[in-house]
Amino acid sequence: MKQNLKKELQEIKNKVSELEKKLEGEEVEYYRCLSYEYPYFTVGLIYKMSKNCLIGDIGGGLFLSDNELERDFEPIKKPEEIEEYWWMGSGGDVCDDNWDNGRIDNFRWKQGNVFNDQKSCQAMIDIINKRDI
Repeated sequence: MKQNLKKELQEIKNKVSELEKKLEGEEVEYYRCLSYEYPYFTVGLIYKMSKNCLIGDIGGGLFLSDNELERDFEPIKKPEEIEEYWWMGSGGDVCDDNWDNGRIDNFRWKQGNVFNDQKSCQAMIDIINKRDI
């Protein structure tokens, strides 16, 4: 049993590595997931997309129609140096900061907690608050 799990984990890691290699040198866009309907994607997190393939968690890839992409995913760009961005505070409030590409900025990016405008940040807080736990 344990051996099978190790094998599956290695296969997943290989799949992620393959997908990442395919993106090397490609023009990459970023999208935030807004829907709970996709198995390899987590609401709020940011994913890379190249050639209409969105790379999800655990190595899953997804080819989306334009309608699905527009409805369930939000385009986002990584802020430039000193550019203002918004993030969700721990109390559910909207906070802002200026990007300096430091440890905290990059941590927020990896956690999906970077928004290009205040409206998008508030919309994600609303999505999270509506979810039944």
